[in-house]
Amino acid sequence: GELSELRAKYGNAMDVEPLPASWMTQPAVVVTPHKHAQASGKGTGRILNLAEEL
Repeated sequence: GELSELRAKYGNAMDVEPLPASWMTQPAVVVTPHKHAQASGKGTGRILNLAEEL
């Protein structure tokens, strides 16, 4: 569907660690964060599978 429809249905959450702040990248993505997710920029997020990052 259209991005606006998906965001209306699932929300606008995009600022989760370890992703950069959405104002920097203007992503066309819909994210449903984990209940313990932390906001981008806190510096506490990490990638658990380093091989996927490389």
